[in-house]
Amino acid sequence: MELLPPRLFGPLSECSRFVRFDFAIPGATVVALRTRDGQTTDVGKAIAPISNGLVPFDPSVTLAAGDLITAYQYDGSGASPWQPDAIEVQTSEGKFNAPQVLTHLYSCSRGFTVGAMRPGTRVEVLHSGSVIATGVANDGVAHVRTVGGGWLPNPGKVLTIRQRICPSPPPPGGAPEWVIDNDLPPIEPLQSPGGELGEVPAPLVIEGHTECSRAVTVGNVIPGAEVVLEGPGSGWWATSGPSDATTVVIPLAVKLKEGEKIEARQEFGCRTTSARSVAIVGAHAALGQPRLAQIDCPTTSTVGVDGLKAGADLEFEVTHQGVTRVYRGIATQLFGAFPSPPMPAGAIVRVRQGECDRWSAWSEPRTANALPQPVSKLRIVGELFQCQNAITVENIWPLAGTIVVRSSVTGEIARVVGFGNIATITVAPSLMAGHDIAVEHQVCGQRESDRKTVKLGAVPGIGDIEQPFDGDTQVTVLDVTSGAYIEIWNRTDRLAAGYAPSSTTGKTKVSFGLVKPLVVGQHIHATFWHCGHYGRNEGRPVFLRKPVLESVAPSSVSSPSGNPTTFGLQGLHFRPGAMMWFEGAGLVTTTFLSVTELRASVPGYHFDSPHTAQVQVRNPDGQVTGLLNVEIGAAPPAPPDPPPPQPSVLQAESVEIFQCNTNHRDVHVWKADLSAGAQWQFVATISHQYDSDWGTCPVDESPATTIDLTDGHDYAIAVIDPENIGCIAPGGDPAEANPPAGQPDLVNAACMRMSHLVIRGKTGAGVFKYVIN
Repeated sequence: MELLPPRLFGPLSECSRFVRFDFAIPGATVVALRTRDGQTTDVGKAIAPISNGLVPFDPSVTLAAGDLITAYQYDGSGASPWQPDAIEVQTSEGKFNAPQVLTHLYSCSRGFTVGAMRPGTRVEVLHSGSVIATGVANDGVAHVRTVGGGWLPNPGKVLTIRQRICPSPPPPGGAPEWVIDNDLPPIEPLQSPGGELGEVPAPLVIEGHTECSRAVTVGNVIPGAEVVLEGPGSGWWATSGPSDATTVVIPLAVKLKEGEKIEARQEFGCRTTSARSVAIVGAHAALGQPRLAQIDCPTTSTVGVDGLKAGADLEFEVTHQGVTRVYRGIATQLFGAFPSPPMPAGAIVRVRQGECDRWSAWSEPRTANALPQPVSKLRIVGELFQCQNAITVENIWPLAGTIVVRSSVTGEIARVVGFGNIATITVAPSLMAGHDIAVEHQVCGQRESDRKTVKLGAVPGIGDIEQPFDGDTQVTVLDVTSGAYIEIWNRTDRLAAGYAPSSTTGKTKVSFGLVKPLVVGQHIHATFWHCGHYGRNEGRPVFLRKPVLESVAPSSVSSPSGNPTTFGLQGLHFRPGAMMWFEGAGLVTTTFLSVTELRASVPGYHFDSPHTAQVQVRNPDGQVTGLLNVEIGAAPPAPPDPPPPQPSVLQAESVEIFQCNTNHRDVHVWKADLSAGAQWQFVATISHQYDSDWGTCPVDESPATTIDLTDGHDYAIAVIDPENIGCIAPGGDPAEANPPAGQPDLVNAACMRMSHLVIRGKTGAGVFKYVIN
């Protein structure tokens, strides 16, 4: 069985003294290699207690622009191949942007994260001139930790972040290094229940604590906390550093054993104790069958796998021309791109996961296909502006290979695997105005790229919030600097957060979805971070929306009318307690049906004489709709008699009626034998047959009702919708299942679900099917 290579993560610069790795077999040795002028040498090694970590470069090793850095790993079973795509060391430039703040600064926390710096930069955080925290931006990102057991000071304090950068190129005046200072955003209050002086609750181990597991998931984490796990008798421990996450996955350097106890706590610098929770390791849990993504290029350096358990062993099986080889790797994530085994074109590939030699089922097989068509021409989305720390690229295909971002001045500033048709790629250092940026997709021996020049943008900032209304499930911020990190707040509660997308102008409008709808009385504002600039807008209070009246039915009423008239009102943003105002009657009795529908009753004496009356809706908060007209006219003529007998092109032995009314209302069916007195007769009240779950109506199944026809007779058939707004069935009550004998309302259009149908009975002519919709 052969090992898969680890993967190094850049970028790297001449300042770099470490390189980050992932996908290492726990216990294996990761060896970093440097190629310069065609000569490859070992430049550092590290034993990997877990699957990810850092390889320190040997003290005598120096990096130079253009060096290629790659790695392999070995253990007692042998050595892996080299990582196929090497990282190219950057060319240094004496220009520097402010770091990008990537996590919040919480009072009492022991750390935070900043990025978008030159790789290898040493970071110091100063409070009143004293260094209180340090870190190293190995790949442009520094996980800053406090020194001497200290913690971040009280809320509202503004700290200074200092970049100490190696002297390449030499600083002016012969200084030993570049020193760049910038402000950080104000420190925020600790989000612990009970405030800064309250008890710190325990985190909870919620997943992964089964025999042989090498990673567990911990929840109930307070942002800014360090989570610490301890094994039985403190025989082992594991930790995760401060972050904004409330759930973290912690890899372990040991395999768990059934029945042992795991203690979990979370710590802050200003706390001496914290509550602890205990989880008991359960029996081994069978692992699910993983899923292997389509393989569109047999020489790709990565393959996509989903359905994994963090920390599980991986085996890739490759069968070609009757020969099967197995390659060993590690599941460092639940899904994503993993180092691929050697796959000749046409090879059959499967993957499985296991713990302690207990394996899942193999995935469904995939064929390592030869690339069926040329690589797509990828595109940089929007324009690029000074200080951006991310570039969005679209039209990426195939979903394999490597995407490399290069600056015309500094060289390689990002190298990531291709896994998604659209990707946002973080770069280090952040973009400089005037640099030409090329993004290149390298896969299957082909290369496609796009190129743009970085523009000088305006000072970072945000505009106002679009007026928020009660019930809204998103908030929109205007005039946001592209790439800025934005948060939506309701005073002290954070509602949403994210990064502003690319744009063509450097400014964009950003909408954020909310977990809960907004409520009137809230005050919503936005904050931003970007390139050393921080701030907020004034925000807006949440208002109730003004109601809108779209229609009123009936829109005309006959006079005189002795009985009250019921009106249906359709519109938007009605609220419980809304009332109809009727000219001459004022506010009348109104029933709230929904935010779009009301029903109101107006006494009959308001229709004594023909005239035009105006109506509107008033919500409880006093906001009113526009006005609509109701015409009050002379009494209508008597309903017409059924149509006289006439030849009909429709002939049938019977009529089957299917009730597919999507409004789910009952309808009444009437018939009149035009050849025998032409009197309307009530047939039936029928309920809907529409299936709202599937969006279908059983046209080919049982009809709602069947009307048999006498041979040679002509029939009129009518369907009345008495519960529709504006319709009153003969006899008064539209809810009666069987209205009194009489005539269906063939005048009021609101009543008619089907215009009357004339059809002639004929024996042997078959069935005429009619669908009501």
